[in-house]
Amino acid sequence: MASQTLLEKIGFSLTFDTAIIGFLVVAAFFYGVSMGRKRMVVLLVATYMAYVLLSVTPYLGRVNLDPAREPLLRIGLFVIYILGCYLLLSGTRMGGLLHFSKMKGIKHWWQIFIFAFLQVGFWVSAVLTFFPEEIHLKIAPITGLLFTKDFALFIWFLAPILFVSFIRKKKQAGEEYRGDYPY
Repeated sequence: MASQTLLEKIGFSLTFDTAIIGFLVVAAFFYGVSMGRKRMVVLLVATYMAYVLLSVTPYLGRVNLDPAREPLLRIGLFVIYILGCYLLLSGTRMGGLLHFSKMKGIKHWWQIFIFAFLQVGFWVSAVLTFFPEEIHLKIAPITGLLFTKDFALFIWFLAPILFVSFIRKKKQAGEEYRGDYPY
């Protein structure tokens, strides 16, 4: 059809599921502004721990639930595990483990926004993987490609780690160990 827009040609439909992308941007902004760098790092580590804990939770596969309710159980446990791990880690000096750099004239806001965007993207991708494949087939192709595929989860899982490692403040020559590591 000649009347197709560019967005329709690349598989991007303006439906409810594309609100996920809008949510990602808005949530990343407010999350980054409200949390701050140190708490974001602690929450990221808690999220990784929660994802691993959920994957090894015993008897989860044996719970006899309606298949429509199983994703809700997984999401609930994921949130509980995140909160529990966050509370356990928040008393440590984990937040001081990684420092964001400051460029001349540009404060760290852009770093916080990108870090928050990557973290919220990871959460969206992780939560969407809890849903069955038939739900994945009902969302727009571009959203499915960005969040529900195994490779997408891998990228969202890895992206915050890579971002922090690239923007990490470089140790100046002659700078001594500051004791920021929790061990």
